[in-house]
Amino acid sequence: QARRLTGREPTHAVVTHYHADHCHGLGGLVSERDSGQEPLRMLSTSTTRDLMVGKEEKVLPDPGISEDGATTKIDLGGRTVRVVSRLGHTPSDATVEISDPRVVFCGDLVWNGMFPNYVDAIPSHLTWHLEKILGRKKTTYVPGHGDVSDAAGLESYLAIIKDVEAHARKAFEQGTPSAEAAAEYAIPDSLGEWMMFSPDYFERAFAAWEKELGGKDGSEDARRS
Repeated sequence: QARRLTGREPTHAVVTHYHADHCHGLGGLVSERDSGQEPLRMLSTSTTRDLMVGKEEKVLPDPGISEDGATTKIDLGGRTVRVVSRLGHTPSDATVEISDPRVVFCGDLVWNGMFPNYVDAIPSHLTWHLEKILGRKKTTYVPGHGDVSDAAGLESYLAIIKDVEAHARKAFEQGTPSAEAAAEYAIPDSLGEWMMFSPDYFERAFAAWEKELGGKDGSEDARRS
């Protein structure tokens, strides 16, 4: 796409998180470059890079993205791109943000028309960061999965995240096991139809909340640090 749109090779690649469908392929970006070109600068947070090492990735990015909510700026010559470290979908996520035009590449923090995968989620962080990201006027959002959208088009996504949270908290307070609560859960009809990649995605979501509310990782107390 970079070649088609600009006639040039990409100069940077940002890994938003360590899941295979978002970090595999870095080797292809390297091997397909013409000889004599500047090396592709591949960036991630240190946490994401370490998690990729655990998956035995052969090509690894530089840990050049600051963490702890910091912003890393990439000067592309006439345009500055902001990479903001976040978390919630995994222990380390990143969004790539452009001010003109206003575009946010969300990684898997945002899914559109598809219920998200909570397999590595820290749910309270997910909610908190989504509230920070979404709702910006005249902004185009590029989800990790699903169609490009604007803020209005993603209102139902945030509503689902909060609805799952409300049901999961209630189940935890009542002592209802996450699997049982998930089996009883359904997305409200008012929020439209949402695709499920796997029938166990509700169970993953409720299990993630049960883990966090049970204090196994201390995430809820630290989410606003």
